[in-house]
Amino acid sequence: MYARIHHTAIKVKNLEWYIHFFTEVFGMEIERTAGASPERKVWFKEGIQLNEEMHFGKDGVMDHIGIETDSMERILKKSKEYGCTSLPNGENWFQTPDGIRIELK
Repeated sequence: MYARIHHTAIKVKNLEWYIHFFTEVFGMEIERTAGASPERKVWFKEGIQLNEEMHFGKDGVMDHIGIETDSMERILKKSKEYGCTSLPNGENWFQTPDGIRIELK
């Protein structure tokens, strides 16, 4: 049996920051977009979906995204340029300025 994550949807306030973050830090490619501001959606070929939502609380906020990579050092270094911070979970964990936790595999 084989199982894998199909996609992860994330509510974000600053959609443009996250588009640049996932394309520049991870080299992800946008598959499609829908809607108009302030309720746009962006899907990346790599399984991340961004939902622009200007007003959201703590309900439904996910725990973290696990992203497999062969460039862990480069991604950790580049993520710091975007204001991300390390987490105590391990050297392969960091957090975006908005609080999304990422685990590199």
